[in-house]
Amino acid sequence: MTLSMGLPIGACTLIDVGGLDTGAKVFKYMFNIAPQRFAGGNHQLIQEMNDRGFVGRKAGKGFYIYKDGDKAGKREVNPAALEIIKKYSVPMKIR
Repeated sequence: MTLSMGLPIGACTLIDVGGLDTGAKVFKYMFNIAPQRFAGGNHQLIQEMNDRGFVGRKAGKGFYIYKDGDKAGKREVNPAALEIIKKYSVPMKIR
């Protein structure tokens, strides 16, 4: 889906590269200046990822598990992160 939409990397990879700790700070800042734009966002998912040390590529784990020599697209999904995602997922609302 990522490539079909013209994006070089997916959202989870982008967050892992930038760092979930950085992402959490950006989310809090953006929520404070434009709360209506982030009304449906759940910061608890990113906070729990941070609390468990899954801060992204720099830590070796985020949404994916990073090992030396891994090539893009060949990473293993972090099963613990997947459980956190499931814990905070909500049904999509179609308008």
